[in-house]
Parts: sequence; structure tokens; C-alpha cells
Amino acid sequence: MENKSENSGLYFLIGIILVSIGLFLLTQNTVVTMQWYTWMFGSFRLATGLILVPFIIGIIMLFFNSKSIIGKIVTMIGLIIIVVTIIMSINIVFKQTSLYNFIIMIGMIAAGSGLLLRWYFKRKK
Repeated sequence: MENKSENSGLYFLIGIILVSIGLFLLTQNTVVTMQWYTWMFGSFRLATGLILVPFIIGIIMLFFNSKSIIGKIVTMIGLIIIVVTIIMSINIVFKQTSLYNFIIMIGMIAAGSGLLLRWYFKRKK
């Protein structure tokens, strides 16, 4: 009769291997591209260089008065706008693949996740 802890370790190892291979195959069939995002305010289109203006104004304000709360707020808003623009410009596209390959990728991730959940929520006796 096998020990439950030996099976538990085996579930964990096989689960990690399946999830890793499935995620590797999935990421190999994914293309990430970027197109610079432009902000629209009604019919007014904000040029991409203009998103730097709040950040630049905030930096100027901080160099003029380093204790300025408004300067810190404007700088942080400028940084947030820059980061949001970069994130919004990312496009994730899956390459064309066969249904068989897709089922294998998703199946490995699902089976591995199931084994990892089984290991994580095992009953202690």
C-alpha cells in the first residue's frame, strides 16, 4: 500500500510539469505588438507627444519648489498617464494554430492546474 504523502508529491511534480509545458506552448503561439495609443476627447485627438506635458510641468514645478504638493501630484498624474498609455497600446494576438494543438495546450494547463489544486487542498489524516 502506497503512502499518501508520496502520491501527493507526485501530483505536485506532474502538475508543475504539465502547467509549465502548457504555458510554454501557449506563449510560443502568442505575438505581442504595440501601436502607440492616442487619447481622444470627443472629436479632439491628443497628439502622443502631448501626454508628456503634465509630467514635464510637474518636474519643472518640483525643481522650482521641491516641497510643492501640487508639483508632486502633477508629476504623479503625468507618470500615470504615461504608464496607462503604454499599457493601452499593447496588442496580444494568438498565432493561427490547429484545434488539436490548442486543445493540447489548454488541456495540459487545466490538467496540471487540477493536480496542483488537488495537492494544495489535500486532506490531512
